[in-house]
Amino acid sequence: MQTIYDVRRQNLVKVIDSHWGGVAAQLAKKLKCEKTVLSRITSKAKSRRNMGAGLARRIEVVSKLQNGWMDTIHSDKTAATGDYAQALAEQIRQLPAADQQMIELLVAHAIRRQGQ
Repeated sequence: MQTIYDVRRQNLVKVIDSHWGGVAAQLAKKLKCEKTVLSRITSKAKSRRNMGAGLARRIEVVSKLQNGWMDTIHSDKTAATGDYAQALAEQIRQLPAADQQMIELLVAHAIRRQGQ
C-alpha cells in the first residue's frame, strides 16, 4: 500500500511535468526554495526525503491546484487538468461496494448537517 509520501512524490513528478514544463528549478524558484529540496523528494535513493503537508499545500497554491490535490492518487488525465473532484470520484469507484455505500452515507450526513 502506498503511503501519503509515495503519493505526494508521484504527484510532485506529475506537477513538474504538467505545470512547470518538466523543469523542477522553475517550481523551486516559485516556492523560494532550493532545487535540491525537490530533487531529494523525487530521488529513488534510500536517502530520499518525504514531503510534508506544508510543502504539499505550497506546491498546490503556486501550481494553482485544489487544496488536497497533492494527497490524492491521480490518473494522467486528472494530473494534467488538476481536477481533484474527478480523481476522488475515480478512487471511490474502485472501492468495494460496501465502502462506497459508507462514503455515500457520510456525504449524505454531512449535507444534512450543513443544511441545519
